[in-house]
Amino acid sequence: MNDLRGSFWRKWDLHLHTPASTEDYRNQSVSNQGIIDTLFRNEIAAVAITDHHFMDVQRIQDLQQIGKGKITVFPGIEVRTDVSGRENVHLIGIFPENSDLDLIWTEVQSLGLHPHTVKEKGYDKIYVNFEDFCDKVHKHSGVVTIHAGKKSASIENVTNSLPHTQALKRDLLKFYDIFEMGKVSDIRDYEENVLPNIHKRPPMIICSDNHDITKYEVKSWCWIKADPTFEGLRQIIREPKKRVFVGEIPPVLERVSSNPSKYIRTFHINRRPESDLDEIWFDKISIDLNPEMVAIIGNKGNGKSALSDSIGLVGNSKNSKYFSFLNENKFCKKRARSKAKNFAARIEWMSGDHTQDIPLHNTPDETDVETVKYIPQQFFEQLCNEEDESFEREIKRVIFSQLEDTHGKQNLDELVTFLSEPEITHTHTLKARLSQLNEEIVSLEELTQKQVREDISKRIQEKQRELKGIQDPEPVEKPDEDSPETKGLLQQIDELNKQIAKLNKLRQQKETRRTTVRADRTILRKVKNSIDDFQAQYELFLGQLQKNLNGIQAGTFKASEIVELKINDKELTQLQKELDEELTQLGEELNPDIKDSLASTLPAIEKQLQLLQVKLDEPNKGYQEYLGKKAKADEARAKLMGTEDKPDTIKSLEKQLSYLKKDLFDDIATKYEERLEIAGQIFSRKKRLKKIREELFQPISKYIADNEDLNEEYPITLDVSFKMVQFGEQFFKMINQSAVGTFRGKEQGEEHLKSIIELLDISDKQSFKQFLTTIIEHLKGDMRKGKVKKEVFIHSQIIANVVDFYDFLFSLDYLEPYYELKLDNKSLSELSPGERGYLLIVFYLFIDKDDTPLIIDQPEENLDNQSVFELLVPSIQKVKTSRQLIIVTLNPNIAVVCDAEQVIHTRIDKAKKCEVTYSCGAIENPVINERIVEVLEGTLPAFDIRDAKYDTTRLELGVTRS
Repeated sequence: MNDLRGSFWRKWDLHLHTPASTEDYRNQSVSNQGIIDTLFRNEIAAVAITDHHFMDVQRIQDLQQIGKGKITVFPGIEVRTDVSGRENVHLIGIFPENSDLDLIWTEVQSLGLHPHTVKEKGYDKIYVNFEDFCDKVHKHSGVVTIHAGKKSASIENVTNSLPHTQALKRDLLKFYDIFEMGKVSDIRDYEENVLPNIHKRPPMIICSDNHDITKYEVKSWCWIKADPTFEGLRQIIREPKKRVFVGEIPPVLERVSSNPSKYIRTFHINRRPESDLDEIWFDKISIDLNPEMVAIIGNKGNGKSALSDSIGLVGNSKNSKYFSFLNENKFCKKRARSKAKNFAARIEWMSGDHTQDIPLHNTPDETDVETVKYIPQQFFEQLCNEEDESFEREIKRVIFSQLEDTHGKQNLDELVTFLSEPEITHTHTLKARLSQLNEEIVSLEELTQKQVREDISKRIQEKQRELKGIQDPEPVEKPDEDSPETKGLLQQIDELNKQIAKLNKLRQQKETRRTTVRADRTILRKVKNSIDDFQAQYELFLGQLQKNLNGIQAGTFKASEIVELKINDKELTQLQKELDEELTQLGEELNPDIKDSLASTLPAIEKQLQLLQVKLDEPNKGYQEYLGKKAKADEARAKLMGTEDKPDTIKSLEKQLSYLKKDLFDDIATKYEERLEIAGQIFSRKKRLKKIREELFQPISKYIADNEDLNEEYPITLDVSFKMVQFGEQFFKMINQSAVGTFRGKEQGEEHLKSIIELLDISDKQSFKQFLTTIIEHLKGDMRKGKVKKEVFIHSQIIANVVDFYDFLFSLDYLEPYYELKLDNKSLSELSPGERGYLLIVFYLFIDKDDTPLIIDQPEENLDNQSVFELLVPSIQKVKTSRQLIIVTLNPNIAVVCDAEQVIHTRIDKAKKCEVTYSCGAIENPVINERIVEVLEGTLPAFDIRDAKYDTTRLELGVTRS
């Protein structure tokens, strides 16, 4: 019986006795109808009648007739052989269901099994030659099963203790085809201990060995995935692990039973009632689909893509614009009369549900849920041959589609940005502080210039020269003060001089105080601005936090109640007010244009003094003039000496010079350390961004680890790491490579930077901090080979704004958490179209956790046959165990080597008004087998010619046919 659904999991029993086993059958009244009915109730699809030393030809033929269309009945026989240990080893011969039974039984009797011989010798004394029996079965295209494991009459009865018996067991391997085990534990034992040593992997089955159909039972069901035909049985010898399952239910059937709405039972295409199209095309087409792998084959232009496009259309594929058959240039032409609108299709699921009838000229709605995943050939080829961006975008899409929690984001980049927001916000705060610190560092570094110290020293010398140049007037002897009138004048003049001296001192104090207030007010303004900036950032943070909290379904939260910012700047505000008031007051006091101000009072007193001095006699005039000049000289000296707080005075200049010599470099070193610490904090934030990506891609990394066996030849790796993006290019845009220094010269400078980067462990914070320190050191000193490491001024090495350069270097914007997908250690940009195709297929097959049917149109298009066999085949074989897989292909490696459970051959007969027909079945189905050879191998004669030519290569390589 050939099933149109192809190879399907069914229960088989390849060891069943009938009353013809007269010596030990317990119920001789059993009828043939009763045997078939019992097997049918137990859902047995194929059975082998294996009576002891006898083939009841008539009974077997009767059973075949009764079971026709329901159960396949294979003729068979069980024999005792001459190979023995504790007991003789039993073999079973099973023959095709359409065998010439009379001929076979006649020839088998020649081995000493003639009924008269059996009766004469006695049942217990009959045995056949092991090798002769196997040869006879194989001569008639049969298969041989051998009792194995702990089953009675097992090959294990032949001991391994003697060398000749070990050799015997090895020699017998080539004669039998299948192990019949006694129980499930025997299978596990053989898998672990026996098969690795015998270098052969026969199928291992469990049978009922039933001797009374009225008490039919099995120790464990034997499931075989094949047509219930002898050709199907042969397939298990070629694919023993994939075609045989012993247990309650095969995983595939269990999965289908658990998710029936994810598997297509039948696909229908019908002509719409209102159609008046003269051509036939699709009319009353219903294709039952296998739940595992379906291969669609057919010659070019014979409807392969018509079928896959139609399933994709009904399944709401998002790739409809890439359909190769259902598009405006072909079946859906709009300028001509669209043929597609004459037909409609629907999917019937295993659950019994079905879609509506969808006209073939429809376009899936973007908002509809995809119930199948379809990869059209055009879409696949375009991705494999397009620019890197499109290919990488599709890889990202597949990765994103597998993430369990996408936080409502639309794509992978949005999600990564969303998850990274807290770290990025914190980094921005750190970078703001960093930039401020760099401004301070640049100002301090400018003071390290020798010229700065020399300029200050010269300024001090000039001030001291001015100081020396101030000469006291020639002393004048104080005249006698005889008259009362003169004494009165002098007394008034003395009082005015004291007032002037007091006012001058007060003015200097006021001026110094005004300088201090102005400085305090500037700093205070910066503080207030920083607080305002911080408050603005807090408001932004609060808004983002509230946005995230609004997404929590479990409750209602207010961001302002979770995070509260307290700013107590009342004292600062009060101080600012007081400073503003004081500065205004000082400005008024030092303003000569304001009446009664300090600045206007002093000139008035000086004028009053001059008027009094005019009234003095000549000797007193001279003396007062001397005192005035002396006071001015003292005032000039005091002004030049100044104070440490008074700019451009000797004391302030001496303080600056002392700072430059003693404390400047310590302050720079302290700020360098602070800057390095901020860079370290930024690095830590970058590490957290890297961890976000690592956690995000954990499912992908797990797939890669779980499937290393499939990727040995072309290993796939997904590394989440750091990379330095355009660091060198940005660095040398800001560096003066003409100046004397480490990085002088284009090639030499680039080579030197490369040698520094090579020492960097990009994933280690301490290593990165050392890298930054090294860069600064190599900018402050000429570190070229052969040079004396002469110190150079760092600013002379930088052609950009120095603060901008420092911000670039220490903000680490060039350091990016980076995930890189590689195939065979090659990045995406280095892959050939074929390699890209393989990588995409692997992603679609494995990383895509979607369990809906997956349809791929000719995935082999960009791959050579060796790559298809070595890379694609193992992947397809593995994935078909987890979802329904439909592949359009022209490659025999995919359809045959992948052991497609169902093959659909498509044909469009243009002579019959473009009638579309589909032939379906398993590989072992003779009709389908012939179609496979015609389409994929170029007809059987062509295949035979190639096969004969390949024999030459086999001989040269010493390879034998398996």
